[in-house]
Amino acid sequence: ASAMYCQRMQVYEGSLYLTDYAAIFFDRHYAPARIMPILETLRRHPKLPNLDIVVAGNDEPRVPAIPGDRQSWSRTCSRWPGGGGALPPAVFAPTVNRGVMDLPWVDFAWCFPMASHS
Repeated sequence: ASAMYCQRMQVYEGSLYLTDYAAIFFDRHYAPARIMPILETLRRHPKLPNLDIVVAGNDEPRVPAIPGDRQSWSRTCSRWPGGGGALPPAVFAPTVNRGVMDLPWVDFAWCFPMASHS
């Protein structure tokens, strides 16, 4: 099995918490591109509710799907070890297509925010 290089980001009472630095080990210069979208969102919406998200740590989508196959999601959930009826967390990724179930995530390696962050 291959590693699933993802980073967990949590916003709690307006502050950003990163819980997995190992996920971005492959390129420390590219890592800010994964964090900037949530920082930009916090800058624009300081009263953002608490949230817990998972973002792919590289450009390859993480959650495969078969286009047109209505059972893809059920099979994905059956492989999730969470148990107790818990669903796997949604995974955001900068690269998505019809063959994956990842959610789109802005890639700030190409599109930088207009205002500076404090």
